[in-house]
Amino acid sequence: MEFSRRGLLAFGGAGLVGAAASSAFSHMQVIEPTEWIVGDHGGDYGPEKDISDAFNKTIKAKGSRSGRVIVPYVNGLLLVGKESLLIPDNTEIDFCDNVIKLQNGASKYLLANQKTSDVISGRVVIRNATFDGNKRGGQARRYDRVTKDKVWGDIYDYKDNYPGFCLMFDRIKELIVDNVKIVDPESWGIAHFLCDTASFSNISIISQSGIGLNGDGITGVATRDILIMNLHGYTNDDMIGISASRATVQEYSIFNPGQGRDVESVTVRNLRSEQQNQTWSMVGIGLYFSDDKTIRNIDIAGVEGCFLKHIIRLGNYWAMSSATGIDNLEITHLHATTIYPGSADVYLFSGNVNQLSVIKSKISRLLTTSPGYYNGGENAVLYLENGTVGNVWFDNFIYQSEFLSVDNALYNTLVVCGVNGQVDRISFDIHIISDKSNNYQLLKKDQASEDITTLDIVSCLSNSDIMTYSNMTNSQKVVPGNVFNVKICESLGGESTINRAGGDVWIDGTVDVAGDVLSIPHWCTPRQPKITRCYNRDALQQRYVARIDTQGAIAILQKPRRVKKIIFDGAGWKCI
Repeated sequence: MEFSRRGLLAFGGAGLVGAAASSAFSHMQVIEPTEWIVGDHGGDYGPEKDISDAFNKTIKAKGSRSGRVIVPYVNGLLLVGKESLLIPDNTEIDFCDNVIKLQNGASKYLLANQKTSDVISGRVVIRNATFDGNKRGGQARRYDRVTKDKVWGDIYDYKDNYPGFCLMFDRIKELIVDNVKIVDPESWGIAHFLCDTASFSNISIISQSGIGLNGDGITGVATRDILIMNLHGYTNDDMIGISASRATVQEYSIFNPGQGRDVESVTVRNLRSEQQNQTWSMVGIGLYFSDDKTIRNIDIAGVEGCFLKHIIRLGNYWAMSSATGIDNLEITHLHATTIYPGSADVYLFSGNVNQLSVIKSKISRLLTTSPGYYNGGENAVLYLENGTVGNVWFDNFIYQSEFLSVDNALYNTLVVCGVNGQVDRISFDIHIISDKSNNYQLLKKDQASEDITTLDIVSCLSNSDIMTYSNMTNSQKVVPGNVFNVKICESLGGESTINRAGGDVWIDGTVDVAGDVLSIPHWCTPRQPKITRCYNRDALQQRYVARIDTQGAIAILQKPRRVKKIIFDGAGWKCI
């Protein structure tokens, strides 16, 4: 039995009292709606209308009751101008594939959640919409209110101002955004602050092309656990930005660093940069730690496309020397490249990373990837400008280049350490491919660096006959590690294999010894002069004595002049 309010009044008017009334109410069921339809609770709703009043009235009518809010599909734009679309805790909204556009000059968030306290709480779900931030419609960032913090100075809090975001979420326990397209945001497309978990899936973002517009895609500050799946499009800054404690927009601090906290996990699956007006996204993923806050575990799998500056950018913008950083960064299935001259695929500009792995990935420096760009091949896969990485592991990694270095001293270098950059250990399991003659270098360190790097080469294959052992690194401070088995063509001529176990190095293979004095790479020169044995390639029984001095020069003693090639059979020495 169902009772309306009018029916109950009729019962009362008819004298329903006492036991009879109690009996009737015991069978009554209060039917709650499961869907709350925008437009059914007042306010204008329809194509080319400002729906903010109708939307917010629907949200108010629903209150804290369960159920979804439905935004019925219309053939045309839905506008937002009078107010932002405001969402309380525990709200799920299906926008039914509508296009919602901010009106010209509205200068406000298109959509934001609304809190009644500072407590992190509630669940918010947003699905199936295109949100047009209408930057071209004259939106202007507003910093109306400022808080003067005794420690952090002026804070223009994002809750009280309009830093230009399209969607803004604040202090939500569980945030889910699915099947959403962001078009023309004035600044960040989706911003989330101080959420416990935030999940974004099937997201497209198209910002205006240009540099210095601060047009991030999805950016979060102090959100503990973040999952982003299937993000594609173009942004003129970071496609994904993660910060532990700070956020600035055009040098305005919009988040109080005192509220910062460690980011426990960041998981990214399938990120694709797409060309917009003949340019590419600036940065794929930016990870920014600060104020003694750490980003602990980053798992990135599947990155495609070209990026102007960096595929992954790491560091502390607010203190160039930072004791904090990242515990573990694992990158798999990265099939991308940077194309702006002097850029780097993975770039650390401050702080510390304990473990960095690049697995089952390929960097392609191909001229056909982006016509009009030419970097000469000098972009590093990993560039450490400032800060330290403990362990770097390239596993099943392919490096492909068609760039021809004009300068013979210019190398395609995988890892570069700046004056204040350091890596403790690098392990390589790599394959280098080039259709042109080129120079390759596995590690380059600035000459001012006095730190030691351990170099483990598990496997290194190359089809370029001028990749030389002596060019693997430019640093006298490199110490080979415990696993070494390389087969490439090296400066002594011919094809040979260097093997090392522990701190020992030896040469096996055919070596061209036409000259009287040969040299071996400085990174494997002996601590003291070394005497070893070798033999004639054509007369295996004819053996010679070889002397290797502390500078790596090799002399074959009592060798007939006609002998051009010698087989070194375990010519060993201790590494420096």
